[in-house]
Amino acid sequence: MLYFADMFSFVQEGRPITGEEYLKQKFGPTARQLGAVIRQLEEQGVLKIEEQVYFGFKKKTYLILKSYEPARLSESDQSLLREVADFVRGHSARSISDVSHDSVWQAAAMGELLPYYTALQLSAEEATEDDMTWAFEAARTHAAARHQ
Repeated sequence: MLYFADMFSFVQEGRPITGEEYLKQKFGPTARQLGAVIRQLEEQGVLKIEEQVYFGFKKKTYLILKSYEPARLSESDQSLLREVADFVRGHSARSISDVSHDSVWQAAAMGELLPYYTALQLSAEEATEDDMTWAFEAARTHAAARHQ
């Protein structure tokens, strides 16, 4: 869900919501810091993880223990997150994994970074040279801001 939200936001707004880096993993793009963030939220009492067996497989359920502060996200970010959540909610784990195995995911090596500008490949329209110049500049700006 984070991958889709960040990539759609990058295409629509010129910036991701989280700024997280995504890596190609077996079941789809994965936020580089996701495991550490989940552990931190669990330690802070914000999140509880329950494991159960679901059709013979381990399934994790993430229970939110404290409400989030909506003011930390813009209205457009909140709206996009709701849309992506509705989209993802309509899929099984396998079908959403299949959706995430798009041309961007297929072109990368396992464990390789999936840069935000690759989201332009997800669009049905052909990217122009101006689009590519803008995407590379936005990616450079975003990368520079992350490392400050």
